[in-house]
Amino acid sequence: MKFTAILRSIALLAGAFILLPETAKSQLQQKTEISKPGPQGSEPVPDFSLKLGDKPQTSIGDDKISTRHLEITTSTSDPTIATGNRFSVAVDIEPHSNIHIYAPGAKGYRELSLSIEPNSQIKVLPVRYPASETSFLLNQVMPVFQKPFRLVQELVLEGAPEAQGARREKESLTIRGTLEYQACDDKMCFFPVSVPLAWTIMLRPHVQQETNWPLHSDTR
Repeated sequence: MKFTAILRSIALLAGAFILLPETAKSQLQQKTEISKPGPQGSEPVPDFSLKLGDKPQTSIGDDKISTRHLEITTSTSDPTIATGNRFSVAVDIEPHSNIHIYAPGAKGYRELSLSIEPNSQIKVLPVRYPASETSFLLNQVMPVFQKPFRLVQELVLEGAPEAQGARREKESLTIRGTLEYQACDDKMCFFPVSVPLAWTIMLRPHVQQETNWPLHSDTR
């Protein structure tokens, strides 16, 4: 009897030692499952990229115009300017859905153009047009704009004595221009359109200060 009891005790102890690794393994699995990262919910990940065709951020003095084919926003690079300053006026253009307009280089159609009304107060530099898209229309390869884009017109406020005298008592300067384009959809082309534009910029006096510092230094 004593011998049988001893054998039973040995068997129970052996079973316990055999079960211990399985129990430890089960506990380890539970711990691993609890610590495993789950879904992060609906919190968005910030995206700082700017994709082609995104609406550009406008600058100062936004003015919005809607036509049958386009949404137009005008803005300026600077709120105030002084004599000799180089600055820009911009036109942001967003074609309506299923609309394209003809870019410079489109033969036989009214090309997109931005012109500035003659003004003795400013010097007009060349317009900066963005790269256009290529579209196959009516068996022709044509340059077009179908996505939002920006036109930039650089200007310089004239410093000639006559120009300064003409704006001596003025607080602002209004620049006028015209946007011309021809739009089409998948079925037809529309008549050319001219849109009058205007930008108003505040003027600040040009103050010349005397200085004893040389304009150029010789570092040799």
